[in-house]
Amino acid sequence: ALDSVSNAIVWTDSEGNVQWCNAIFLSLIQRNKLMVLGKPLLALLPLEKAEQDVADSDHPINLVLQQNVNGFGVYVFQTPDRPCFLEISWSPVPFEQDRASAVLVLRDITVEHQNDLDLKQYREHLEHLVEERTLNLQTTNHQLKDEILERQKIEDQLRESEARFRLLVENARDYAIYLLDPEGRIASWNAGAERLK
Repeated sequence: ALDSVSNAIVWTDSEGNVQWCNAIFLSLIQRNKLMVLGKPLLALLPLEKAEQDVADSDHPINLVLQQNVNGFGVYVFQTPDRPCFLEISWSPVPFEQDRASAVLVLRDITVEHQNDLDLKQYREHLEHLVEERTLNLQTTNHQLKDEILERQKIEDQLRESEARFRLLVENARDYAIYLLDPEGRIASWNAGAERLK
């Protein structure tokens, strides 16, 4: 029945030597049962955490056997094919005359871990895109503000120029000034032109 469980399970004696394991555990460490039974779990299942080898004293088998407590942690086990992210829980189990043995349940969370990494990378990519687009929008906004200020300045200068020209034309009494339309007809004239009638 335990061989049909989807998680790897291993039971050790009080010395940390494997007494029993299911097929999932054998598949995980890529060994057959004869190569595993009676062997130290430390040697069969070297673990890493935060890209560092886990010291023997911090390995789950020694934590459960030395502290006689339940525990839980996420570790990396390097298989020949790939790193395997494992969620490991452990519990002490009464054994020979007050000596504890240990049961470890290992769940492969590699796919979940990879999905989390992919999601994190996608979020970082989106954040980068948002930052990039925000910067582009800010740059465009500054350019538009500069263009508006420049246009306002030109319009002000044009109004001033037109006002000066109008004053010049309106106050020129000694000269006749005519404004012609595109066909050459008189469209407007100044006071000096009126005096020439």
